[in-house]
Parts: sequence; C-alpha cells; structure tokens
Amino acid sequence: MLILITLQIQTACAQTWLPDTAGSDCQIVRHPGYTLAYDEEHEQARWVAYVLTRERLTGDVPRKGNDRFFPDTTVATGSALPSDYSNSGYTRGHLAPAADMKWSVQAMRESFLMSNISPQTSEFNDGIWQRAEKLVRRWATAYDSLYIVTGPVLEEGLPYIGQQNRISIPRCFYKVIYAPTRKMGIALIIDHENSSAPIKSFAITIDEVESTTGINFFPGMDDEEAIESTLNLNAWLW
Repeated sequence: MLILITLQIQTACAQTWLPDTAGSDCQIVRHPGYTLAYDEEHEQARWVAYVLTRERLTGDVPRKGNDRFFPDTTVATGSALPSDYSNSGYTRGHLAPAADMKWSVQAMRESFLMSNISPQTSEFNDGIWQRAEKLVRRWATAYDSLYIVTGPVLEEGLPYIGQQNRISIPRCFYKVIYAPTRKMGIALIIDHENSSAPIKSFAITIDEVESTTGINFFPGMDDEEAIESTLNLNAWLW
C-alpha cells in the first residue's frame, strides 16, 4: 500500500507542481528520488524537486557506504565532477539532502550525484543549511507529506570553482515548501554564510522567491496564487 501511495504522489507531482522551465536552457533530469533542472552555465541544478513523506523518513538506509560522489551521466552536457571541488575551499553541498533519501538505497546513492550538489562553505553546510533541512523533516513528520523545491540562487557574475568545469558559487540558497494536507506554503532564502539566526527569520512568501529566482514553482496547482502569496508563520511548527 505504501508503494502505491508513493507512486500516486509522484505521479500527481509530476503533473501539477514541478517548476516551469519555459524560456530556460536547463535540462530536466529525473531520478527516482528527485527531479532537477540542470543549468550548464553554472554547472549545477537551478532547482531540485522531490516529495518527502512521514513514511519515507522511517526508512533505514544508511548514508555510510552509499556516500560516494559521482558524475551524473544522464546530464546531456555532462555534470560537474567531484574533482572540481578538490582544494577549492568549498564542500560538496547537497540540495536534496541524503537524510531525506533513506527510504531507498538507489535514492540514497543518487543523492550523491554531482547534479544534486552545489558549492557550500563547511560552516554553512554543517550549520544553518543543516538546521533548515532538519526543520523541513520535522514539518514532513508533522504534516504527513511535503512538496519541496530547493536550490541555489543563480545569477550572472558569480565567482566560481572547478578544475575542469566552472561551477558558480551562489550567494544564497532557497527552499520552497508546500504542505498539501494543510494547503499552505512557505519559503526560505538563506544567505551563503555562517549564521546562528533562527530559521524563522528567513521565512518569506513563495512569490518572493519566484521574484528573486525567476522560477515559477507551482504552475497549474489549485489555489496557486493564494498559496504563493500567503505567509502564516504561526501555522508552521518552529
């Protein structure tokens, strides 16, 4: 029954809520655990979208032993390489977290594809970004399921790293979240720097992230306008 429900959720998501890529040169890449839009200019995903459910968080696939970073050969132009990060001063930061993929060995392994990775300082990756990821998992447990889109804010003129590929270093990262059981949405834009500020202080409307990134996150979803323009902080567990 769980497998059937998961497939139904994935099918519904693919039809109604994946971001609109019209006018973009990004390649859409689908893996069992997530879908992404790969931006060759910046050598990373512009967005990564996936479903996180309470049931998926009960999975027990370990990270250890499944944590080898490797190129994504399904990216037609070629993804970044693990070696591009060597001696760069930046960690290989997950967009869709490995801890959200412990329901499947394949999903866990593929969370280490380089198409799901963006340059992050270790202080950011192990600090506020990790705190944001843990909070999102708390919400998935509380609200049964979440539709999540996450990624870097990509723009012209960013500094870059890379020995074989030029990988842009984002100034900030975002998460866009919709809880279908509550019909409510929320978004975060977090500066790419170490911070002890509460995650709540980064909460904004989905409309604001759309304005910043130029991405249309939930095209065709029922009540899209209301969901994306409303921010009710008291409706979310902090």
